[in-house]
Amino acid sequence: VLLSIALSFALGKAIEVSGLAASAASSLVAIVAPFGALAPPLPLPSPPHRSASAARPRTVASAGSLALLFAIYAVAIAIGAVISNNAVVVLMFPIVVRMSEASGVPWRAALYTLTMAASASFSTPVSYQTNLMVSRDADYAFADFVRFGLPLQLVCMLATVPTCYLLYK
Repeated sequence: VLLSIALSFALGKAIEVSGLAASAASSLVAIVAPFGALAPPLPLPSPPHRSASAARPRTVASAGSLALLFAIYAVAIAIGAVISNNAVVVLMFPIVVRMSEASGVPWRAALYTLTMAASASFSTPVSYQTNLMVSRDADYAFADFVRFGLPLQLVCMLATVPTCYLLYK
């Protein structure tokens, strides 16, 4: 486990230096671009009964920004199914930073989405150290993790992505 984490730091740096991060980021941004503008949310007019100076600006969520956060989450859990959560963050960090720069999505929302996705690794025994520890002693099969862990990951995705977007827009 420690060796894979240590090697993932070198691989993460190589991904950034080689230009793979920029290439992967532009590809993912292009994939989610049809879902809407990748810009900050649009302000709504203030209600007529409030003064403009006292009203807090209301916004409409950009579908493209939410789609990008869902894509980050989905890619992170797909990679996290075969490597540890720490390695997922190290590998995807340069890609997510480039995606944030290219799309205008707040970097905090994107990075918190990444860290939450990497930490919610329930679908395979190798995706998280504790899963691996209990799998043999509890006599869990690989299919048990997929059957119970994947729906739990999807529930976490549906709770995490909108929350990260709303908190860090």
